[in-house]
Amino acid sequence: SISIPKDMSVSEAAETLHFPDEGPVSIRDLSLDDPFVPLWPRIIPHLLKMLDILFRMWRPEWQARLLRDRYQRYALAISDDDAFLSRKTDGKNGGVFGEGGTAGSIIPGTDRRDTNLAPRWSTWFSELRNCLFQMLGLLAGQRALYSPEVSEFFPQIVSVVIDPENLRSMEHRQCTQYLKQFVEILMLSCPPALYSTHLAPLIGPIFEHVRYRLEISWAPILQQPAGNNPAMLPTPCKPLFVTDCESAAALASNGGETWFQSYYARSCLFVGDLDNETAESAVEKYRVEFTRTCGDVIQSALALKGDWALVLANIAKEEDPKRKGADSSFSSSSSKSSKGPPNRLLVGEGTKLNADGTLRNANQSALDARKLKRINALNHFLFLENEAVAGSLTLTVIQCLTYPDTYTCRRITRICHRLLETVAWHPRYTDLLGRRML
Repeated sequence: SISIPKDMSVSEAAETLHFPDEGPVSIRDLSLDDPFVPLWPRIIPHLLKMLDILFRMWRPEWQARLLRDRYQRYALAISDDDAFLSRKTDGKNGGVFGEGGTAGSIIPGTDRRDTNLAPRWSTWFSELRNCLFQMLGLLAGQRALYSPEVSEFFPQIVSVVIDPENLRSMEHRQCTQYLKQFVEILMLSCPPALYSTHLAPLIGPIFEHVRYRLEISWAPILQQPAGNNPAMLPTPCKPLFVTDCESAAALASNGGETWFQSYYARSCLFVGDLDNETAESAVEKYRVEFTRTCGDVIQSALALKGDWALVLANIAKEEDPKRKGADSSFSSSSSKSSKGPPNRLLVGEGTKLNADGTLRNANQSALDARKLKRINALNHFLFLENEAVAGSLTLTVIQCLTYPDTYTCRRITRICHRLLETVAWHPRYTDLLGRRML
């Protein structure tokens, strides 16, 4: 393992030290830490086949077929649990099956506790899809995706996970999990040396699609006249009920932009016979949730939240001249300079803590230096090395500032700050930052 000299800061180590494993690592070497890694070459073909089949089920041509069948259409519906979570409730009324619950509200007269399997289809498909997304994330997180032994499968992975029709056909709730469970892990785990070969081919089309999806999803809301009654939403924003299945199937058969505009405007939801109030809450919930997830994933990639953000917080504390020697929460001691009563953060003489109060490991500085090296590399790559990635990402960030969601705007404002720190000097960003952002 690499150690940092005592007189060298984490920032200096990140700039000067070389980490030899920041590139392709063979499955044989990876298996020293995880004996199950060698199974990936056998798993990947089946994983991609199942994922592709699930993606295709939500394509317009298949939705047109399923929506016309009085039973098969419920494979596309949200579950009773999804409907319940969309309600503004404190959960004290007994849950899905309790008084006022949503059990049987999607498919009237049925109960998933009965032998009728139709009410269970949506949950089964959701669990299967999330499992596949998690496996993709595990493939990236274990670094097997970047090993030479898996290189022969990489073109197939790309063709399935960023197929334009697959991306466009996902529901908002599915795309949210796709970003959380795969894309975020992909960006954080990819070694900098492989950004151009393994990261750019995937996240370029993904960011471009995210921008398109957000724009179409929010368009009906942003175009509403001032003072419009929320109960009188434009027709495209209303969720799809059973009574509208025939017209929706006809629209899906034609495909094209008209279908996707209607699809995204209703948050891609088919709600069966759910009541209007809960259905409209679900549409709003999944639109906002997808938007917030996009901001959170970008924040993680830019070290504004998560494990990487702690690295920057530690460095800031170490380099702050006012706190370097005075703040006992970072370097614990029994000095009288510490204010307030003793607490659990003061654990002993010379014991160092992270900025969040957790104990620092013996090799924490080396780990932070490695992470800082990646933080700087990914930041530079996202905004300055690949024009397609940088363009889509920057436009997405600027676009999110216009959406009427406080949570999103606060996070996007932080991202804009990081963006300005990185590229404000670059002439290519003059128009984007000077005209569109302002």
